[in-house]
Amino acid sequence: MPSKSLYMDIKYIPKRRTDIISQDIDGESLILDSNGGVIHQLNPTASMIWQNCDGSKSISDIANILVENYLIDNDAAIKDVLETISSFQVKVLLNA
Repeated sequence: MPSKSLYMDIKYIPKRRTDIISQDIDGESLILDSNGGVIHQLNPTASMIWQNCDGSKSISDIANILVENYLIDNDAAIKDVLETISSFQVKVLLNA
């Protein structure tokens, strides 16, 4: 069965939970979910996606930022953003 991320609308506007603490260190993000007592470490690409989950940018907008910063094609950027956002949802890091 295909992953949920393949069905997510690229117009979806993700927003981080406000009770999550994050710290950027050398281009990577450490995220503390105090509700679950879990720390997540994000690589630079996932960190950029995380930082842009501010409730004002759609998945398509975030993909465009990746295209500009990493010089990848739009299809690859959308796929990366969809997969990463899906992972954030599974970990309950975003508002519902």
